Amino acid sequence: MQSLVYFVSLLFVLVAADSSANPVERGNTSSGQVDHIVIAWLKQPGNKTARRDFVRITKSFADLPGVLSHDVGVVLPSQRKVVDSSFDVAAVIRFKDKAALMAYLKHPKHKKAVKELLKPLVKKLAVYDVYLK
Repeated sequence: MQSLVYFVSLLFVLVAADSSANPVERGNTSSGQVDHIVIAWLKQPGNKTARRDFVRITKSFADLPGVLSHDVGVVLPSQRKVVDSSFDVAAVIRFKDKAALMAYLKHPKHKKAVKELLKPLVKKLAVYDVYLK
């Protein structure tokens, strides 16, 4: 987890250092594509059935309005110090813009599945929303 926090901190420093005049690059506008990155630690770490259920449920969000691309999978274990492989599953969902992300998060199918199906499986989540250049 510490290496993930280091990576994200470094990413934010690099983005802040690139302070061009474009407001999307500074994260101050709702225009521009957005990646919604969800990293999950399961209540039963390494449980293959729980991992499979998380992937299956999360894949069902791919057809929601506003989703440009949707990828979900399991951790790739690594011995590299910079890689945090303590989590179980992760999803990366791309949207046209921030408004599409916000609509996705409020969509009844997403809200119901998160509440009834995913939360019972998950011990901890880390979520990162990133404007793309």
